[in-house]
Amino acid sequence: MGDKIPTIPPETFRYLTVGIEFIAVFLFFLALGYWVDQRWPLTARFPVSTVVGMVVGFAAAMYRLMRVAREHEKQYRSSRQKKDS
Repeated sequence: MGDKIPTIPPETFRYLTVGIEFIAVFLFFLALGYWVDQRWPLTARFPVSTVVGMVVGFAAAMYRLMRVAREHEKQYRSSRQKKDS
């Protein structure tokens, strides 16, 4: 009965949010490409817009991931400098 419930560090939620954003951005562009292919089929055999949506979605998700990583690095470095001072 005296066991404490373990707390989740706040950093965990930060990284979880980044992962969810990555998947959401990728799936959004994938769905957009699929929708374009269904609405206006450019070719009969190959879903061009879906593939373009996948590539653009992956690129956009990676761009967002890199921006967040840079922000976290800046925060980490500034906190380390404050601790060293």
